[in-house]
Amino acid sequence: MNLSSIVCVATQKYQWMLWPYSLLLWKYWGRDIQIVYYGDKTEGKLPPGVTFRQVPLMREKSEGHWDWVNYFGDGFASILRELSDPIVAITLPDMWLVNYAHLDVIDLLTEYMETHPRVVHAAMCRVCSGGPDTRCVETWGGIDIMTCLPTNSFQGGLMLEPALWNRELALEIITNRGIWNFELMGKEAMDRRPDLMSVWVQFPPDAYPYAHVSLRAEAENLHLWDIPREEDRKVIEAFIPEHIVPVDTPVREGHKITL
Repeated sequence: MNLSSIVCVATQKYQWMLWPYSLLLWKYWGRDIQIVYYGDKTEGKLPPGVTFRQVPLMREKSEGHWDWVNYFGDGFASILRELSDPIVAITLPDMWLVNYAHLDVIDLLTEYMETHPRVVHAAMCRVCSGGPDTRCVETWGGIDIMTCLPTNSFQGGLMLEPALWNRELALEIITNRGIWNFELMGKEAMDRRPDLMSVWVQFPPDAYPYAHVSLRAEAENLHLWDIPREEDRKVIEAFIPEHIVPVDTPVREGHKITL
């Protein structure tokens, strides 16, 4: 496998999510993959085998949280500057694998980025269901490489789903943005730089089939999108803090995971 590690980015508030995240990732991806967790600081015990590195932006501060609501882009850029691999796999800790990753497809995407310097971002999942703005760039390794015009942040932009990033290109376009404006920044950057592309593979099921859970801070409810296997639910429930209530939320049309 080409990728030997995956970077998980979070603040200490979401550190508990690293337990189900890592256990499910190793279950479906394999123990050979290393997980590097970038955060502001650690609180409590980390899962065995997960390496912590402080976000470089935070190293000058002895205490406090990474204010990623307002300064996610700055922290993200500081992480990328510290990494050395030209292609970096990045996820968030609330993106839990729910089926086996197609490692051959992820390797193919990595190779595609290495040989196509215009590609800044390659999603390991399907980011666009189709439509007039969707087009096939080319067939690579027998799989269609797809892209969208940057009509919005979710089609052609730089979504924060599990994805591969061209480290140098990403650093060229990241600006001072909060996390909720980061994807909009991606759209604006792609508008300004038509020479760049964001791609994914037309390959059902997704190369990285995941469930995106949502923690609603105002109610401290954990909204589980779609965890199809009971044994995986038990893994998750074992680590949910007492003050957080798991809630089953209906899956939005078009987002249901098909196994």
